[in-house]
Amino acid sequence: MISKEVLEIRKLIKKDSDSSIRVCGCYVAGNEKEKLTYINDYLSNMPDEEQNKYAELLKKTLSGSIGKNLHNLDFTKEAEEEDGQQRSLLALRVGELKSQEALDNFYDFVIDKFDYVGNYLILLMYDTYDVPTKGKDNVTMDDSSEVFQYIVCCLCPVNLSKAGLSYHEENNSIEPRTRDWVVEPPCMGFMFP
Repeated sequence: MISKEVLEIRKLIKKDSDSSIRVCGCYVAGNEKEKLTYINDYLSNMPDEEQNKYAELLKKTLSGSIGKNLHNLDFTKEAEEEDGQQRSLLALRVGELKSQEALDNFYDFVIDKFDYVGNYLILLMYDTYDVPTKGKDNVTMDDSSEVFQYIVCCLCPVNLSKAGLSYHEENNSIEPRTRDWVVEPPCMGFMFP
């Protein structure tokens, strides 16, 4: 993949997109490696603020430059075998993240392999991109002859917000702030293919 292609894909990840971006995820309690809750919806069905937050997280996964933050990785021979990781990713992509069994298998694989202390969110996105065709005169045509299907996955730490004081309107007072669990920017992720 080249920088221009990554930039084009990043531009597609936005709220009010014409495409049907599907977002799935699994919130994991790190120490117990227990799946606590799931996300499974189209980005366009979510409230505006949620759409923006999910889009920000997914775009962050594709931030950086090729060779520095972004790397092209090849699959090993074992990964290409029938029960390998590549087959699992193909099943997710071809199934458009609609198969709960394929999603659960993927979540279980990540939970088993991801060595992380603490809670985290496994976030997946499926989308398609109409690859523009250029005519002989090098002008981009309206019709595309190829559709690129892809998934983006990111792993986001989930941490408690900082303790502190805050103003409470209903009591007109300064009180200890309620701490809650906050999804942080991704610590790692990938796009397939």
